[in-house]
Amino acid sequence: MRISFKTPTYQRFGNRLSYRLFRPLWEYHNRVPDPYGSWKRPAIASALARVNQGFYPDVLVSFGQPFISHLVGLELKRELSIPWLAHFSDPWVDNPFTIVNPFTRHLNYRLEQSVIDRADRVAFTSNETIEYVLRKYADIPRRKALVIPQSFEPLDDVGVKSVNPGPLIIRYLGSFYGPRSPKPLFAALQSITTSRPTFLNDVRFELIGVDAIGVAKHASDFNLPPGLVSSFGNVDHESSLRMMAESDGLLLIDAPSELSIFLPSKLIEYIGTGRPILGLTPPGTAASLIRQLGGLVADPRNMEEITLQVSSFIDLLRERRFKEITSQPWGSHEVRANYHAREIAARYDSVLADMLNP
Repeated sequence: MRISFKTPTYQRFGNRLSYRLFRPLWEYHNRVPDPYGSWKRPAIASALARVNQGFYPDVLVSFGQPFISHLVGLELKRELSIPWLAHFSDPWVDNPFTIVNPFTRHLNYRLEQSVIDRADRVAFTSNETIEYVLRKYADIPRRKALVIPQSFEPLDDVGVKSVNPGPLIIRYLGSFYGPRSPKPLFAALQSITTSRPTFLNDVRFELIGVDAIGVAKHASDFNLPPGLVSSFGNVDHESSLRMMAESDGLLLIDAPSELSIFLPSKLIEYIGTGRPILGLTPPGTAASLIRQLGGLVADPRNMEEITLQVSSFIDLLRERRFKEITSQPWGSHEVRANYHAREIAARYDSVLADMLNP
């Protein structure tokens, strides 16, 4: 049987074959270390062009994610031989939300090892992350690692307003992916409406930046009262800050696990708004910080605890409304101050000064 190259049969077979052959290459390209590898060379060329024009930097700082920025930093370190600080906002190789095969994991491991080994200092967002990441590298001295968390800008800079009267508004801002899901919240709300039918009459939960259709489908599975939960798509950053600040309370939802070493940047922005926070988050970095602020925490694997803490959170918000203190910043002032942009900038200045004058 002779098959013409132009027949649909060949085209279908050829497309399937190409997909099977080139899909591994596509996955390799997008996961070693991430999908932004195409700007590595232009970034290096741009930096070196500035050097040739007479702009010679005193110190080099790279921020990941995206982790390709650390590979840019690695090349510039080799070219310029200046002090280098590599800042990790998330784990690289050990990130449980990154799906890789053994081959890509090994390649990322070698790249991460090179970055941590060659950088003069490496910064992480928490002590837990330092131990989690560096446990693989016994030969790398712990003294080069330090904690520099994310920061928030003062609210006045974005012109936010006080909470308006009406229903209590509790907002979650972020996305759901992998094992992170709103289902534990929905199950708790279902339990509350069953045992206390009128308790949630003046409460509204809004999920912002999510797959609105998918979330609405999940919510319908729990037979929740109409209007109790609403979901919306993405908004710009300034709008998200306003929505945080105009909420009565803010909700953090993390994936279930034994221990979470993540410090979400969204949590730091929550802190900046001065609104009460409820965290459905495992034991770990975020849970500890929320408790230090004075907020409430429930393990996403414990439905009884979630139901109790959601009810307690609503009681807290009602009390703030009753006392007319909703416009006052909530949470420990000392803890909040640690994450102010001014404080984090001063910490960076101190670290960079030490690197320049070892």
